Amino acid sequence: MTQDDLVLAVERHATSKLAHGDDLLAIRTLGFRGEALPSIGAVARLAITTRHADEPHAWTIAVEGRRPNRRLRAGGRSALGTQVQVRDLFFATPARLKFLKTDRTEAEAIRDVVRRLAMSRPDVAFTVAPARSARR
Repeated sequence: MTQDDLVLAVERHATSKLAHGDDLLAIRTLGFRGEALPSIGAVARLAITTRHADEPHAWTIAVEGRRPNRRLRAGGRSALGTQVQVRDLFFATPARLKFLKTDRTEAEAIRDVVRRLAMSRPDVAFTVAPARSARR
């Protein structure tokens, strides 16, 4: 996505567009739709780095507790494509902690979802870092 799309992606009510009208069978990406990225940014530390083929360098934006920082030129040499990083899930909503199971159980549920996505798209890289406990 382009640097302008990067800012739009974290705005509320943003939505991805289908390239060929309303053909749901034409979807060829794992892009987020609707409120997904803004919703994730509201409860976690979200960072998105992207480099479009038409742009000479990458751009990054971070969202923490619903507040996006300004779009910044990413340092170093970035590959084409988009990387979405989510850290400290539910840090901004302590009330949600009472609904979570143990860290180990929640981490395994996340790994299971990522495994299923990875099996459906062998051409896309997924990485799940070890969880650190948010509970004190």
